[in-house]
Amino acid sequence: MNKRNIIVIVLVLILGVIFVAVYQYNKPHRNISAEKPSFELTADEIYSEFLENESDAQAKYNDKVVAFSGTIDEIVKNQSGGYNLLLAGTNGLISCEIDEGQENKIEQLTSGQSVNIKGLFIGFDDLLGELQFKKCSLFEE
Repeated sequence: MNKRNIIVIVLVLILGVIFVAVYQYNKPHRNISAEKPSFELTADEIYSEFLENESDAQAKYNDKVVAFSGTIDEIVKNQSGGYNLLLAGTNGLISCEIDEGQENKIEQLTSGQSVNIKGLFIGFDDLLGELQFKKCSLFEE
């Protein structure tokens, strides 16, 4: 190949990489509150699955939308003004990072109250012994 063809091929490849990068950067985010949950269960049920076999449960729930019910143990307002709910189960805690726009609903809740939550499972924290969800929202059954 001559020098001109090599330059054209390199430029096409560079433009292709730039196009893919811009597309990925501007891709819309998942709307977890609008998604149908892959699983519906109680906080105790999901936590029990992790106690029985953590690796299987991790594979089953990882990056999935899960709807669950539980009892509020603590409501924590973080430094950025967002909220985290800690749900208590008989076996451990579930941490839910509440999605933006839910502040009015969260401020009406109290510890000991039962809630229904839908969120994206992101992992199990061995150190704290808690399941972690993000983009959580409250919903009515």
